[in-house]
Amino acid sequence: MTRVVSILALQISQGQYVPKVKVTNEKLMCDSVYIASLEILNGLADIQVRRGSSYINVKDTICRDELRWYVENVSLELKS
Repeated sequence: MTRVVSILALQISQGQYVPKVKVTNEKLMCDSVYIASLEILNGLADIQVRRGSSYINVKDTICRDELRWYVENVSLELKS
């Protein structure tokens, strides 16, 4: 999951991917890792990963708890 978020964050920062999620916090608007995590967490990024001969949609992965934890903790850090 880390690689997928990193690749999407890189695409966002280079302008190759236009995020669908709206971020209102000025600091978080510039955080492409945060935006990529939100995109994946909310199912807005249609990404498939190849595992052997099959493809897995990232929306269906079990790593959603880790992404949710990251997104919530980054938001809390800015509030304190």
